[in-house]
Amino acid sequence: LTDSDEILVLEDGCIVERGNHASLVAQDGRYAALMAAAMTSADEEGLPLDDYRGRHARSGAVASVPSHE
Repeated sequence: LTDSDEILVLEDGCIVERGNHASLVAQDGRYAALMAAAMTSADEEGLPLDDYRGRHARSGAVASVPSHE
């Protein structure tokens, strides 16, 4: 996710946040809360954060869309 061109955060099927990783973390909104929760869970599970992100991105919990400019 951190290398994605654009990340869309959806709630009830509507885009509520849009941007790259750095801009979404700076907004301190839903995406930032999700990343903080992922880091906490990964730490509690004793997993490196990259392993946690990859596993949950593949499960559909988190997804990113490449930019087609």
